[in-house]
Amino acid sequence: MAADVGDSILRHEDPRFLTGKGCYLDDVPIARGCAGVFVRSPHAHAELVNIETSDALAVPGVLAVVTGTDLTAAGIGSMPSMQPLEGLDGSLQASPPHLPLTTDRVRYVGDPVALVVAESLNAAQQGAEAVWVDYDSLEPCASLRDALEPDRAPIWPEAGSNVCLDWATGDAAGTLAAFETAAHVVRLELGGNRVVPSPMEPRGCIGLYDEGRETYTLHVSSQGPHRVRETLARDVLKVPMDALRVITPDVGGGFGTKVFVYSEYAAVLWAARLVGRPVKWVSERAEAMMSDAHSREQASRAALALDAEGKFLGLRVDTDANIGAYVSAFSTYVPTSGTSALTGLYHIPVVYARVRCLFTNTVPLDAYRGAGKPEANFITERLVDEAARQLKISPLELRRRNLIGESALPYTSALGFTIDSGRFAESLSMASDAAKLAGLKRRQKEARACGKRRGMGISGYFENTAGAEEESARLRLNSEGRFQLHIGTLSNGQGHETTFAQIVAQKFGADPSDVRLVQGDTETISRGAGTIGSRSLVLGGAATASAAGRVLDKAQRLAGHLLEAAEADIELERGRFVVSGTDLSIGLAEVAEAAHDPAQLPNGMEPGLEEEGVGLPVPSTYPNGFHICEVEVDPDTGHVEVVRYTTVTDVGNVINPMIVKGQVHGGTAQGIGQALLEDCVYDSQGQLLSGSLMDYALPRADDLPDFSCLFNNVPCLTNPLGAKGCGEAGAVPAPAAVINAIVDALAEDGVRHVAMPATPMRVWQALEDAKGG
Repeated sequence: MAADVGDSILRHEDPRFLTGKGCYLDDVPIARGCAGVFVRSPHAHAELVNIETSDALAVPGVLAVVTGTDLTAAGIGSMPSMQPLEGLDGSLQASPPHLPLTTDRVRYVGDPVALVVAESLNAAQQGAEAVWVDYDSLEPCASLRDALEPDRAPIWPEAGSNVCLDWATGDAAGTLAAFETAAHVVRLELGGNRVVPSPMEPRGCIGLYDEGRETYTLHVSSQGPHRVRETLARDVLKVPMDALRVITPDVGGGFGTKVFVYSEYAAVLWAARLVGRPVKWVSERAEAMMSDAHSREQASRAALALDAEGKFLGLRVDTDANIGAYVSAFSTYVPTSGTSALTGLYHIPVVYARVRCLFTNTVPLDAYRGAGKPEANFITERLVDEAARQLKISPLELRRRNLIGESALPYTSALGFTIDSGRFAESLSMASDAAKLAGLKRRQKEARACGKRRGMGISGYFENTAGAEEESARLRLNSEGRFQLHIGTLSNGQGHETTFAQIVAQKFGADPSDVRLVQGDTETISRGAGTIGSRSLVLGGAATASAAGRVLDKAQRLAGHLLEAAEADIELERGRFVVSGTDLSIGLAEVAEAAHDPAQLPNGMEPGLEEEGVGLPVPSTYPNGFHICEVEVDPDTGHVEVVRYTTVTDVGNVINPMIVKGQVHGGTAQGIGQALLEDCVYDSQGQLLSGSLMDYALPRADDLPDFSCLFNNVPCLTNPLGAKGCGEAGAVPAPAAVINAIVDALAEDGVRHVAMPATPMRVWQALEDAKGG
């Protein structure tokens, strides 16, 4: 059945996933495979005095124990981060080495020190328990507060302090002047709770080495094999790019955490070379909690300046961001680039933001769905609500007064980001109507009569998505009239097999089920930047459309030749090429078959119908919208129930509305989870207290209401498809919407802020503090 772009067709990939026929990393069959288990530090900070492996090697079935010393001797290098950023004083950020297996000092609980390889997983686990490591404990720096203590010894002595980067953006003098002339200044101290991304499928990898060809193969659960190959080959293994093949099978969720190159990948590959057999490592959930990149932890002091009419004059933010023990791939980029979202959808004339990225003895932090934008958006939207409360203006009205007008577009923010399209006032009105705000006071009165408190929170947002890396796609129409699309993006559950198929199918009037997506292999796909930053449709979709257009052009030329008609007279109608004004036609499948027969081709035409398209780098897209959350709070217990949740989203042109709605639902659920439930906690000694899903609360279905999910899409003007990235749309505004709603519910009780996550204990304590209890 043919389906057009814009149709909500069911996802093609779902039947195999739902019936257990997917092939995830743990399902990949490997002959003669061995199991790998990592030995990890139980200390947050300690000198690594000695590793004794003889007892482990004596365990039956153990084949090898690999240490950092072995890898260093073999020339294995440090794992790099992105291009170092420049600080306020002009110096580059500290970039200490990050070896796959540490050799001198452990710097967080979970830091890998050795890899045990054995015939079976059981033998490898026993071997890991038999490895004896002699540690000399050091004082840990377990929190942002610790990191800023002037007498605290630096985690990295060569850095001179625990400040990795001191960075700023915006107009310091202009912002100071705005605050000096302001009629009102609103201030808040805000914290961002540390979260663990927790995809359904844990990380894992399988390493192989071909001694005859001197090549490595890595099967890995990732968000893009080409990015993994480039970093591993160039910087860590130090081998030519064609000496490493990276394959990613089906992926059960990523959310950013599977973008990066982790310690385990290089260690497993080298171990496979050492033992001459494939080595497989798959993380268990407790191991993932102490080894996957965490995210979001910040502490900010923020202020908003307003004039007497409630117009925003300036915004000032001072943030301390935890980056953990090492500089991970994008760890300094996340809190700095995330400042782009500070202005939101509002006209704020001047902004100044300072960010200090701090080392601590905790798991490294990196990008997670939204990558710094949820944190920045939380700051601004909390300030706007607090300003509305202090100025006695409704939060809806204060936002309306300061929204960027449609006539002002394209609009360049105070931080230099140009928003090309959107109808922000209209989206806010749509959200308020759908959330039934006209009846809110009645619902609040009814709740209070039952001893409860009810509140409403608004959060607007925009984020810059897509980015500067090009994407490629290669489309082949085979002799049976079916399509094969090779593409460098990688689905982690977003529905790429369906979305990209719809783009191809519409171009040819074909059935999307006739399009097969090929992804995740650096040997069969020449290049690709993977799935990150909501870029796949904007760039991968553009590449797909370009390739499809080129194949269609060639097929049309061939059809004209076969029908003995001018190419200009050929039209494609419902899968057949027709000579305009006649009954002459030929089916797409017939043309495809003829394309593989040189005898039927016109002079100069190469056999086959296969073309490549490129999605060229474009200016960022700016998805935007509003969330409105309504909560009911039990003041006796502190329990918060989300009773109503409304979203209005602008993601430009939509390929499959059902899939986009699913993306908004998922991101919103994660944002609500951060606001109410999720909290990764370390004690003062750097020990992880929330090290399992018994201690770390993820949102469940019964924690969430039915979402009212609306769209007010305005085509983007800066890319061929008119699309705006949608993958992070729900996650950015949700935390602020929820906390604003809780504070609104408790405002009459004197509560000004509740820190995330707003657990029953925290809400109850905020009420007690407000009444002096």
